Amino acid sequence: MTLPRWFTYVFALATTAATLLARSAGGFAPGDPTMSGLFIIPIVLSAYVGKLGPGLLSTALVGLGVKYFFTPEIHSFVFLDSSRFFQWLSMLAAGIIISVLVEALHRTQKKLQTDVAARRLAEEHLRIVSDNTYDWEYWRAPDGKYVWVSPSSETISGHPPGEFMEAGRDVARDIVYPPDRHVWDEHIREVDNLHPEHREIEFRIVKPTGEIVWIGHTCKPIFSGAGAFLGRRGCNRDITGHKTVQAQLIAMKDNAEASDKAKSEFLANMSHEIRTPLNGIVGVLQIMEMAALDEEQKEFLVIAQKSSDRLSRLLSDILDLSRIEAGKFYLCEADFLLKDVKASILEIFAVAVNADDIRFDFSIDERLPPVLKGDENRLTQILFNLVGNAIKFTQKGFVQIDASLLHSDCNSAIRVLFTVSDTGIGLSGEQLEYIFDPFTQVDAPHTKRFQGAGLGLSIVRKLVKMMGGELCIDSAEGEGTTVYLSQAFRLPGSRPEVDFAGCGK
Repeated sequence: MTLPRWFTYVFALATTAATLLARSAGGFAPGDPTMSGLFIIPIVLSAYVGKLGPGLLSTALVGLGVKYFFTPEIHSFVFLDSSRFFQWLSMLAAGIIISVLVEALHRTQKKLQTDVAARRLAEEHLRIVSDNTYDWEYWRAPDGKYVWVSPSSETISGHPPGEFMEAGRDVARDIVYPPDRHVWDEHIREVDNLHPEHREIEFRIVKPTGEIVWIGHTCKPIFSGAGAFLGRRGCNRDITGHKTVQAQLIAMKDNAEASDKAKSEFLANMSHEIRTPLNGIVGVLQIMEMAALDEEQKEFLVIAQKSSDRLSRLLSDILDLSRIEAGKFYLCEADFLLKDVKASILEIFAVAVNADDIRFDFSIDERLPPVLKGDENRLTQILFNLVGNAIKFTQKGFVQIDASLLHSDCNSAIRVLFTVSDTGIGLSGEQLEYIFDPFTQVDAPHTKRFQGAGLGLSIVRKLVKMMGGELCIDSAEGEGTTVYLSQAFRLPGSRPEVDFAGCGK
């Protein structure tokens, strides 16, 4: 408890006055050797209670009292006897020294009390944290003995901290699951011999109940403030739940891959099985076309031929998609003329654009080399799907295809930008999010406004990825759509291992 300052000075005045009065009542013989010792008492008490200020006050009062009331030279500041003068002076010096020492004692005592309180608080905080930590923490000394183990060790391992710190036992190793014990032994040898900065391992332990628990272990070296090696601080965490979920996810992934593979194989087999009778139907329809038919029969024949063509394209798309997903779709690179691709696309869609009165054009940048090296068939298939969609969803206006040269820093490869623009119905932001998903169509299924299975763009995206290209769509609902295809090609005579990464990408 801290006393008020005024009280300490009043206490100094009172004790000093009481001592002077008591001594005066008892008489005093000049030269009495007990004089200094008796008047030291109020100085000590005053300094102890009020520290330096009250101590000095008591010293001054004692000096004045002795000088004016207990010496023959009353009211005089000059001593006739030099020995008595030095005695009086020594008493004053002693009082000052005592006051200073008591002040220092107070400060030291207060600092010690503050340090002790802070240390006890820190120890209490450390105890609370260590006793309630979720992980199993420990301190392993350089000699391999466990100096401290957190109480949570019992929750995780089934063994209380005291068992790990028992002399002559190595409980930490004994509880390791036998098939994983070599992992722990190698770890201990490494940390004891090499003192690595940080290590993480995973192993299993066996609890007294027989339960097997997965442990995620981390440890690092610890040092004193002076840099002395104190051992290692370790942390063991129960990761059994994580391992269980991980195993379940792996099993689900394997099952999903197996199901996907089975689906792809089924689609591929079914496509082949359906294509055989379909080819027979197409052949019969071609024979019927050469026969003499009336107008109604010709109309039926055209409907049958269109349906056969649609079914044939659908089977081809399904087969391609299943091959890509099964990893059995391969690219075939060869020299080709870009103008042949242009001619093929214009020829395929000539009838469709003329029927709908749509302006249709394919322009090629004059800077592009006439011969490129790549998979011509897959490039044609990609453009066929993109242009086919553009024409299908455009009732008036135009469909424009452009092939432009992108800047390239490579001498053996270039990158070409294909742009397919139309003035069709366009796409909303929501539709753009799923437009590349398999079996997805732009229009609502119940309207049946546009025909198709929704596989074309999904195949396009997979083919572009396989060929190292990039694809993006810019569209506004009701205004039209522009598809950008950035595709790399080698130049004739280039090596197959040419990397397209820096070629104008």
